[in-house]
Amino acid sequence: MTDKEFRRLRKHDLLKLLVTQGKENIQLETQLEETVSQLSEEQEANERLKAKLDEKDALIEKLKGRLDQKDARIKKLREDMEAWKNSRRIQLAEAGSIAEAALRLNGIFETAQQAADQYLYNLRIQCGLEEDEFPLDSDDQDSGENERGKIQTESKAETEMEFEPISELTCREHDKTEE
Repeated sequence: MTDKEFRRLRKHDLLKLLVTQGKENIQLETQLEETVSQLSEEQEANERLKAKLDEKDALIEKLKGRLDQKDARIKKLREDMEAWKNSRRIQLAEAGSIAEAALRLNGIFETAQQAADQYLYNLRIQCGLEEDEFPLDSDDQDSGENERGKIQTESKAETEMEFEPISELTCREHDKTEE
């Protein structure tokens, strides 16, 4: 509205205009108060959420620290476990090789004993000696198993050795030693 139009208005119209503007002003103030109260409520809610987020962030940082510690411990335990596995493998390999060596030696000794028994038996047969004149100590032992009852690893056919008969000269030498 321009100044000329404003001056032309009557008092009654001016009062209506003032009342309308007053009502409008009151409405706007009410809306402003409502908006301000909503804004303050929202700010308070944001502050609470911010405080909760800060608490959660602090908790997350604490948990990250604990997780890092756990990861470091798991890594150390894995390294220890791998070292233990490696040492255990070495121990088992050594134990296996020692056990194999013992079994081989056992087989060698048994074969040597069988060869000695066969030699003495052949000597006795060649010389015509009777068993009471030339006894064998090892006849009591079982050639298939050792004292502990372990099963012999090689078959009896593989371990027995074939010997040629003792020559006549060996028997004569034996007879001379008896005289």
